[in-house]
Amino acid sequence: MPTPKLFLCHRSAANLWRTNAAWLLAHARAARPAAPPALQNPAVELASTLETARSFLGVRHPIHVLISPHSRRTRNRAIETNCWSGPLPSGSFIAVGQTLLVATPEFCAMQMAADELISDAELLAYILEICGTYALQPSGNALYNQPVLSSIKALETFARKSSGRRGARRLKRIIRLAAQGSASPLETLAFELLTLPRALGGEGLPLPALNMRIKIPPELRGSDDHWHRKGDLCWTQPDTEAGVIVEVLGKEPHPDEEISRARDSDREVSLEALGWTVLPVTARQLYLSDGTDRIVQAVRNRLALRWREPQYDHADRRAALRRLLLKPGALRPWVDPQD
Repeated sequence: MPTPKLFLCHRSAANLWRTNAAWLLAHARAARPAAPPALQNPAVELASTLETARSFLGVRHPIHVLISPHSRRTRNRAIETNCWSGPLPSGSFIAVGQTLLVATPEFCAMQMAADELISDAELLAYILEICGTYALQPSGNALYNQPVLSSIKALETFARKSSGRRGARRLKRIIRLAAQGSASPLETLAFELLTLPRALGGEGLPLPALNMRIKIPPELRGSDDHWHRKGDLCWTQPDTEAGVIVEVLGKEPHPDEEISRARDSDREVSLEALGWTVLPVTARQLYLSDGTDRIVQAVRNRLALRWREPQYDHADRRAALRRLLLKPGALRPWVDPQD
């Protein structure tokens, strides 16, 4: 009897992409499985493939597996089954070898959208991560300059193909709150704190462009002679080519702090000469409930945004959002909140 295929999904697939993205992109192939298998005893029937996923790819227990609704559902320390009925949307899985299929980041996002234990802010953080260039690791650290796993357009397309399925409607709603290009967990944290609706604990600012390239003329280039600079969170003023940049400091460790400070200074001087207002924000400011008040006010003033009085419990909502995003297992930026 042939070994049934293992459909790795949800958190297990998401974490595999985080730790092995380059390998998966190099070795996996497109797959269009009709539907997950019906299994009477998933832990036994998938034992050899589960062991391969655990030992060779480093997938941690419990391993999340997609099965048909005609299967026996299993949840223990080794395996957790997720049911799916009917055909799978195209672009749901990739094949790794003959017996292992891995859910794509888009399918993982839809499963998270269907998970009632995952908040809107946490779902948005995952979307910003897979549409960015960093990857959170099980250790709590992050890898930088990683392959971009998805895009806002790809997620929108997948959600549209999955209309009517559990999680699709919520995924469409959260995608509208996202942007492409976050380069670190701290940038994602700043993005959510500043732009999430006030009802969710954010400040309700318009969506900025993330890591936007700004062309620098030769006469304004710094000592490194870069022809462009990147702004972490950029709001462009109407009818101009400038606006406000929120620069997240300490978003990744640098071995030479003096070089890092000189680079940041060159960037700030060049951008301000072009008419940009550069607002630095530290990790500690992001962690404090009132730490971004100055940033919010400056962005509103520069963009001439109308002031709306927040609800009476907005301070409580802001504090709750920070607790949610900074708890172990969430964003977990590399900087210690006590620093």
